[in-house]
Amino acid sequence: MDNKEFAFLQGGGTMGSLIRSFQWSETNLASPENWPVSLKVTLSNLLRSKFPTFLWWGKERIQFYNDACCHSLIANSKHPLALGQAADECWKEAWHLIGPLAEQVENNGEPTWTSNKRLVVNRGGVQVEAYWTFSFSSILDDSGQNGGILITCIETTNEMNAGRQLEQNQSRLQVALKAGQLGEWELDLATYELNASANCKFNFGQPVEQQFSYDTLIQSIHPDDQDYQEKKVIEAIINRKDLNIEYRVIWPDSTIHWVHIRGLVQYSETDVPTRIVGTSIDITEKKQYELLLQTALEQVRLSKEAAELGTFDLDLEAGSMHWDDRCRILF
Repeated sequence: MDNKEFAFLQGGGTMGSLIRSFQWSETNLASPENWPVSLKVTLSNLLRSKFPTFLWWGKERIQFYNDACCHSLIANSKHPLALGQAADECWKEAWHLIGPLAEQVENNGEPTWTSNKRLVVNRGGVQVEAYWTFSFSSILDDSGQNGGILITCIETTNEMNAGRQLEQNQSRLQVALKAGQLGEWELDLATYELNASANCKFNFGQPVEQQFSYDTLIQSIHPDDQDYQEKKVIEAIINRKDLNIEYRVIWPDSTIHWVHIRGLVQYSETDVPTRIVGTSIDITEKKQYELLLQTALEQVRLSKEAAELGTFDLDLEAGSMHWDDRCRILF
């Protein structure tokens, strides 16, 4: 097929070569020299397209496809047998789903569009789940009647699986955040618009159903801690450090609570800081325990001083002993 009569089949990579060498005379299509002009033109365009495209021609729906389809067909163990095969035979495991679409196009000429359709296909002798986005459209023959169907398609299995994995991860994250009473927040550094989760609002004593602005957040910080908070935020932005800060907040009921804030500064491609995303958690109970411990230790220290007691620590395994200053004086 090197003469000008078959110029429409020239090029097209691997599939162009396979189509040129295929024994079409043994099919109902007969020799390519007798094919309808509309088939020749459509097939020529198909072979030169980088988008996965199938062509089903005639009542038998004899199948053509381009190189862009080969990856999925190889995965389905259908290439190269799919060339010249009847579409309903090639895709018999999914024909109950795609067959009605083909009939719809053939009967009324209206194109179809299907997004992320779940299909069970045969891959290596195993039935597996796959997702496709595709469109069926009618191809007119030389007499103006429906001659075939053009299918543009792309497999979206990886994208769908990634999307489901992301949803699962987000669900797990939400469970973890709720279990740990962690709040999520995001601060736009251009507008200082704050987007806070319900847990974050709760950490600051704010109603979860109301908007929580950055101004409200700053106003809720204890006056003695506001400069410290501002300094740490600026340091994180300038020095490209993670934000890690604890400070007191005053709830609307005037009670004082402690929060632990962590954040990560994000930058644009031009190295401009764009936003900070992070978490918040109420650590009031922890701080109360720390204060109780400090108070108890101070009481012990004062008691020892009043009683003029010394203390020592004997490590039997290491064979060492540590004395405090009072004990050294006594001995």
